[in-house]
Amino acid sequence: MVMVTAWPCVFSYDGPLCRAIHIVTKIKAGGDILCLLSKYLHWDRVPPGNICSTITSTLNALLEDKRLTFQKSRWYGEDLCPTAWDYVFSLDLLCAQLGWMWTDTHVIRKSVWLILNTWLLETQTKRWQFRNVSVAAVIRLLGRLGQQGIKENLAASVENLTKSIIEFGTQKVLEDMPWEVQLSLIYASHDLAPSNPKATLKTLQLWQQKFTKPVPPAVTKCISQISFLSSHMDQKKPNNFL
Repeated sequence: MVMVTAWPCVFSYDGPLCRAIHIVTKIKAGGDILCLLSKYLHWDRVPPGNICSTITSTLNALLEDKRLTFQKSRWYGEDLCPTAWDYVFSLDLLCAQLGWMWTDTHVIRKSVWLILNTWLLETQTKRWQFRNVSVAAVIRLLGRLGQQGIKENLAASVENLTKSIIEFGTQKVLEDMPWEVQLSLIYASHDLAPSNPKATLKTLQLWQQKFTKPVPPAVTKCISQISFLSSHMDQKKPNNFL
């Protein structure tokens, strides 16, 4: 009974991550546990919501929330604020329930790339619809989502996302992309690197040569890790005998 009385406290926080946890918990619960949770978390009166519509509304909220900011970090240089990370983790959790292929088709291709391409056009017209912090959060989200595909052993599919991230960054990183967004591209590329470590390493090294600001320790660590992964995968390749 102690656990039962604690459930409302654990799930009582208002925010996108809490809503995502409610939805996933209801999906996974069954039998008596589902009945108890429905009663003590009041799901009978206020259902957690539909997972697909919640993904859409959470992504829209990430773009519209004016509270989102960057925050200084000794390790990352510029990091997302906790509220922004709540959106990223919420979307990551919800999409994980539907699998990488669904996520790639319905979230990344239909929504996320539209946001990023719109932002690229905005940098040319100076008519801003999306804030830099929202764009950086969306890019970090791509890194998180791509890791789902890697975990599902669909690295070949994730490699297409990695190439797209590299192409997106190359279009602007050599010009006037905000430093905070550049960093988000580096960290997302690191998350996706297992799908193509050699190409990712080459790109990050080229970007690094163009940086005009001091490189945070996390960037150096990311490049070092990808370099190790790239060399390790080369060692595992079979020898070709002619």
